Amino acid sequence: MDILEISVYNKSHYKYFEAGLVWYNRTKRAISGKFEYLTDLRNALFVSINDRFYLTPSKVNRFSLYVKVNEMIPDFSRFPPHLPVGSYKMIIRLLFRNDFLSQMNYYLRFIDKPVDWKKLPSFIKHEYDVKMDILEVPLYNKSHYKYLEAGLVWYNRTQRAINAKWEYLFDLHNNLFADVQLYKMMSNEYRFFPVTFKASVCTEWKKNSFGAKDLLTRYSNLDVCNLRKGFPYTINKMILDTSRFPPHMPVGSYKLVTRFLVHSDFNCQVDLYIRFVDKPIDWKKLPSLG
Repeated sequence: MDILEISVYNKSHYKYFEAGLVWYNRTKRAISGKFEYLTDLRNALFVSINDRFYLTPSKVNRFSLYVKVNEMIPDFSRFPPHLPVGSYKMIIRLLFRNDFLSQMNYYLRFIDKPVDWKKLPSFIKHEYDVKMDILEVPLYNKSHYKYLEAGLVWYNRTQRAINAKWEYLFDLHNNLFADVQLYKMMSNEYRFFPVTFKASVCTEWKKNSFGAKDLLTRYSNLDVCNLRKGFPYTINKMILDTSRFPPHMPVGSYKLVTRFLVHSDFNCQVDLYIRFVDKPIDWKKLPSLG
């Protein structure tokens, strides 16, 4: 809600009429108003919202009755679903039979709800497993690194984990960006797959996107918002949280190419080869036919 105003009212029906919005808390506004009728309206009050008329169902506001609305918050759960996002102006006209009483202009915006990353469902994927095959660093900027090593190690007989170690030659602080592109094996070569984005590593780390902050806090000594020179960074046997992967990904082999940039300056490239495979059938959970 942005603005609520009384654009005009009939002074022969009101002793006074005041209305507007007040701050209910730091993020939410509420409606406050006060008015007093000079006429006994009973049940002859009509409401026109953008020129559509509705009859009030009961007796309202007898003669010389003082009315006050104090910090009223509309119940938006009663609003129509699937309204387009944008700015709106709602005109509310009150009529006493055919006689004009008042007009209120209500300015409001319908906006997308902010994403609460903590409430995002872990994508429960009953349809596939994720297998990591190769992790490699094909090239890196030697003016940025004293050394850089990364690869996969066996965590147990079936699960591989990520190991890495490196050291910067200058302070990056929070200026690291990631340019991500996914490729899928088709017709015997890796071809473009429509999963791509570029983002600030620090910003996404703070949002805990894909559970990255939880993983790096648990398996490494990284603070990606304060990357410093001369400090030996390590990742020790990190297992990806595949519950954060998108659901319904096609089964097959993929190549995930991540190019890290310091602003626009190339830093390094990390290639991860993975497979999405069908989950093995649990015969004990199959419904009985009998």
